[in-house]
Amino acid sequence: FLLSFSGYFDFIFMNYATSFLMYPLSYNNTMAALMVLCLFTTVGFYINTNLSIVFDILVKFLIGFEVFTIFLTASRGGYLVFLISLIVFIFLTRNRIKFVFSKLLVSIVTAIILIIFLTPQNTMQLILGKIAGAINFVTSGEEASLSGRVYMMKVAFLMFLSSPLLGIGLGNFRYTYLLYNHQDTLTRIDPHSWFFKVLSETGIIGTVLYFGTIVYFFWTSFKKALSFEDDYIYYGLFAGVLGMFIHMCIDVDTYACMFIILFFVFALLITYKDKKVISISTDKVKMYSLKIVTILVIIVTITMMLPLSVSAIMTLSAERAFYKGDLRSSGLYLIKASRWNPNDDYSNLLLGYILLVTADDNVQQVDAAITCFERAIQINPLEVRAYAYIGLSYLYEKNPLAISYLETAHEKYPWDSSLLYWLSFASVYLNKDLSKAESYYQIAQQSMLGDTNHNKYLAEG
Repeated sequence: FLLSFSGYFDFIFMNYATSFLMYPLSYNNTMAALMVLCLFTTVGFYINTNLSIVFDILVKFLIGFEVFTIFLTASRGGYLVFLISLIVFIFLTRNRIKFVFSKLLVSIVTAIILIIFLTPQNTMQLILGKIAGAINFVTSGEEASLSGRVYMMKVAFLMFLSSPLLGIGLGNFRYTYLLYNHQDTLTRIDPHSWFFKVLSETGIIGTVLYFGTIVYFFWTSFKKALSFEDDYIYYGLFAGVLGMFIHMCIDVDTYACMFIILFFVFALLITYKDKKVISISTDKVKMYSLKIVTILVIIVTITMMLPLSVSAIMTLSAERAFYKGDLRSSGLYLIKASRWNPNDDYSNLLLGYILLVTADDNVQQVDAAITCFERAIQINPLEVRAYAYIGLSYLYEKNPLAISYLETAHEKYPWDSSLLYWLSFASVYLNKDLSKAESYYQIAQQSMLGDTNHNKYLAEG
């Protein structure tokens, strides 16, 4: 209830930038998934608890209010897992459905009234637009957000096919994305799906071990729920955790580390009534077979998967140092990353960028930066940023090749107007071609109206 009220308070009084509820998680979809878990857990506790008339009426209202706050998140994924959790809860309580409905009737009516009369007009328009977009996607396959998510999952699947046994290494999706991406933005942290992230980064072995364990716990918990009689707390907890898990498989809830921790905490709670969660056979043949498989998995993981994962950790450490302004430490981390994984184009790209921005008048350092960028292109010919940075490096050296590399970068990534502004500047600076510079400048203005970055002012100057 505190979560609902704090989110609603922020939505009404503090949140001027968006039309949906997202506080305190700063992401509306993840907030919706957490609220679904809270809602069904609350419902289970309420049905199982005898309250005085005053508190009973109050809790009925608060449950309706929780449904209302889920609606205000404008999260289609949240709505979907709400329906899934609701269906599961209804199925588990099917023998006492009339009793459950009578307990929750006031809450249902409260939620409907709040949604109709208290939802802001702009939020309602946003929600209706999203629902219409989802329907359009199902019927025609056209909707920018959902199409983008499907595309990212396809890219993740291509990564998986490139290394189906062990994947590309933990944390490497963001650094490998451009190698398989031909139409999306340059970088993505994950494929908008916990399942596809694990699939692409850990392959069949990691996915089966990881999700197989989770599915096993859900299946045993589901059978346990069927054996319980009128344990509404358990029914609500199971339905909420299942909805939370499904949402994590279709959205980016893994951005918030605490969300993953919460999931596993609640997932353990739904197994709490079993003394033995997993029973291991004492048969010697099975035990030795299990030991052999375990040893093989450890050996393969250490020799093949560990280097890729360590490289990703080093690259992430380099990014953190870079954004803190510690370029020296960032460069050292990147050198270590490239040693662990010589085929990582991103570590070469970032190392080259650090060398370039700290070069001052050191021509040799600029040449070293160009070497890093060329190595990145050799690893990944689609690394458009490497072409752009080589162009800027040559521009620094007043080398006419700068225009060629900037043009190549623009061909590979035509919707980035900053490249056009650089081409406009380079045309005058290197070739004194004012007409060509004006042409690039006009195209840039058309592709990104109202752009106020420094590249625009540089070209104008």
